Amino acid sequence: MKKFFFISLFPILGFPETITVTGEEVTIKEKRPIKEEVFPSKEEISSSMVESSCVSLFDDLGETLKALPGVISPGDFCSALYIRGCYPWETIFMLDNVFIFWPYKWGGLLLFYNTDLIKRVDFYAGGYPVRGNQALGGVIDVYYKEGNKKKKKGVLEISPTTAQIMIDGPIKENTTYYFSANRTHYDLLAKWFIGEDKGYVFPYFDDFYFKLYNEPNYTDKVSLTALRVSEGMDMEVKKEEGAPDEGHFWYKYTKDILAVTQKQVFSPSLWHELTLSYLKDNLDMKFTDSPDFETKGRLKFENYTLRDEWTKEIKNHRLGFGCMLWQSVGNERWDYTWRQTEIIDGTVTKKKHTDTYTWEKTTKYWSFYLQDRIKTRFFSIEPGIRFEDNNITKEELISPRLSVLIPIGNNQFKIAFGEYSQYPMYFGDEEIAPRLKAQHSTQHIIGWEKNIGGDKRIKVEGYYNRLSKLILPDKEKEYLNKGRGRNSGIEVFLQKKEGGKLDGWLSYAYSRARREVGFSKYEYYAGTSKKEGVLYPTEQDRPHVASLVLNYKFKKRWKANIRAMYYSGNPYTPIADVKKGTENQGAIYHPIYGEYLSSRLPYYFKLDLAIVKKQKWGEWYVQFLNLTNRKNIYGYYFDDETGKMEEFQMLPFMCLGGVKFIF
Repeated sequence: MKKFFFISLFPILGFPETITVTGEEVTIKEKRPIKEEVFPSKEEISSSMVESSCVSLFDDLGETLKALPGVISPGDFCSALYIRGCYPWETIFMLDNVFIFWPYKWGGLLLFYNTDLIKRVDFYAGGYPVRGNQALGGVIDVYYKEGNKKKKKGVLEISPTTAQIMIDGPIKENTTYYFSANRTHYDLLAKWFIGEDKGYVFPYFDDFYFKLYNEPNYTDKVSLTALRVSEGMDMEVKKEEGAPDEGHFWYKYTKDILAVTQKQVFSPSLWHELTLSYLKDNLDMKFTDSPDFETKGRLKFENYTLRDEWTKEIKNHRLGFGCMLWQSVGNERWDYTWRQTEIIDGTVTKKKHTDTYTWEKTTKYWSFYLQDRIKTRFFSIEPGIRFEDNNITKEELISPRLSVLIPIGNNQFKIAFGEYSQYPMYFGDEEIAPRLKAQHSTQHIIGWEKNIGGDKRIKVEGYYNRLSKLILPDKEKEYLNKGRGRNSGIEVFLQKKEGGKLDGWLSYAYSRARREVGFSKYEYYAGTSKKEGVLYPTEQDRPHVASLVLNYKFKKRWKANIRAMYYSGNPYTPIADVKKGTENQGAIYHPIYGEYLSSRLPYYFKLDLAIVKKQKWGEWYVQFLNLTNRKNIYGYYFDDETGKMEEFQMLPFMCLGGVKFIF
C-alpha cells in the first residue's frame, strides 16, 4: 500500500493558530511564532474576549468594542459607536466579507451581530489597509463560526431577555452546518402580565442563522451563509414619555443576507477569495396620532455585491489585488392621510385626503486596489492605492495608503499614513446628491508595541485625523461640502492574553474631536448661537476615557468577569434664560439657549460583574450591572410646562441571571 501525506502551510486562509500536519499514523502540532501585524490600529478580538466583556442587559458586540481604546458611546444600552472622533455612520461594518449598510437593532441601541456566533472580529480604529472602503473612521470586520467537523453539538441558552438554540456538526466528512435561532422573550412575558386586551407588542427582535461549510481538500473552501434579523413593536406613545408626539406607533424591520464565499489556493504562493452576496433591508411603519391623521411608510433597499481578491507572493513581496462591485436599489413610499370636515350639499361630512411621496434610486459603486507587503531584514512596509467611482456624484477617487513596521527585539514601532473618503450615497434628493462630493479624511498614526513575557503586551499610539469637505447643512443650498475638522489623541492599551487563570485588558485614551457645524435656513432665521468657521467639540467629545476588563478562573469551574468604564462628560448646550408665555389659557415656557456646546455633563462610570459556574450539563451565571448604582446622565431635556431642565438617566443597578444547556 502506498503511503503519503500532505502538509498545509497556508496561514492566509484563516486557519487556527495551531497548524496540524497529518499522515497515516501521526499528528504533529506546532505553535506559530508571534504575528507581526503591519497595521498599527488593528485589534483582533477573539470569541472568548467578546463573551467575557459582554456583561449587559443584552449580549451586544458594542459592549466589547466600547472597552477598546478610541471607542466612545453615548452611554448604556446604546451601540452608536464614535471611533476616534468620527460619527457612527462614518464607520464601516462587515460580516463574512459582506458590507452592512445599517448594522443596528432598535435604531442604534444594539448592534445586529449575534455575539454567540462570532468567531473573531478584526477591529481597525484607523489606518486600515486599501482593502477597506468608504469610511472616515474605523472598520469593524466580523466573522461568524462554522460547524464542528467531528461531532454534533447543541446549546440552549435562556438569558434575562432572550432565548436561543444553536446546533452544529458534520454532515459528511468534509461538510459542516451551523444553525441558530434567537428571540427576545421579555416582551412576551410583559404582554402576559399586562394582559392581551391592551394589544401591545413590546419592542422585540429575533435572528436566524444558517451556514453550510465545505472543505473538499486542503486547497478549497466554500461556504453558504443565510441570515435573517428582524425587529418590531406596536405601542401607544405618550408625549409625557419624551416623544415629540403622542399616538399609536407600529413598525417591523427585517434584514436578509445570502452570501457565497469561495477560497482557493492554487499554489503555496497564489491564493484567491471570491464573495457574492445579496442583502435586503425592509422597513414598514405606521403612526396614528388621532382618528383623523395617519402616516404609513415603507423603505426597501436591495444590495448586490461582488468582491474578488487575489494574493501572490514573490520572494519578499506579498502582492495583493482586489475589486468590488456594489449596486443598491432603494425604494421609499410615504402616505399621509387625513380626514377633513367639509360641507357637501348641506351635509357635514369628513372627507379623506391622501398625499403620497415616492422615491427610487439605484446606486452603483465600483473600486479596485493594489498593494504590496515588502518584508526586509530590518522592516516591513506595505504601500497601497485604492481607486473608486460611483454613478451618483461621478467622482473618481484615488486613495494612497502606507504602513511601516520596524521590529527591534520584542518592540515593534509602527507608522501609518492614508487618504480615506466617503461618498454621500445616503442623500436621497436627486437635486442635492449630484452636486455633493466625497468627504475626506487624512490620517497619521505612530505607535509602539512590546510583548512582555510572551502572554502580555503593551501598546501606545498617537493619531491625528484631518477632516475636509464635510457635508454640512446650508441656509441657502440645503447641503454643501464646506466643513472641516480634526481629531487627535493618544491611546494606551495593556493586555494580558488568554491562557492561565487571569486575562483581560486595561485601556486609557486622551482625545479631542473638533468640527465645523452648519445651520439650516430655519436655524438661521430663528436664531442660533452657532458660528460659521468655528471648530466646535463634537457631541461625543470626551477627553478622558478608561476601561478595565478582567476575567479570573477560580477552582472548581467558577469564573468571574469584571468590566469597569469611565468617560469624562460630553458637551451640551446650556439654557441661559427662560421666557414665559401662554398657550390654550395656560402657562408655557420657552428656553433661550446659551453658547453652543459650552457646558459638559457629569462624568460617566459603570462597574459590572458576572459570576459563571460551569456544570456537566452546561453553565449558569449571575450578572450585576452598575454595581455602584451610579446615576449616569444620558442628557437633559427642557420641560415647557415647568420651565426646568430634566434628566434622562441611564440604567440603575440590576441583578440578572441565565442558564446555558449543552447537549
